[in-house]
Amino acid sequence: MLDLQRRLRTAGIDTAPLDGVYGQPTEAAVQNYQALRGIRTDPSGVYGPDTRAVLEAET
Repeated sequence: MLDLQRRLRTAGIDTAPLDGVYGQPTEAAVQNYQALRGIRTDPSGVYGPDTRAVLEAET
């Protein structure tokens, strides 16, 4: 999860704190990222395969 949080930060999404836990702040950050990038194929707030592919390609 720490890699996810770091990648979200690199993409300009705040995930405070960087703690390696998929808690509410990270879920909210994933939701924000999905909304900003128009990702609708994974459930909101879920770091699914499509969200992962877009984030990893960007970072």
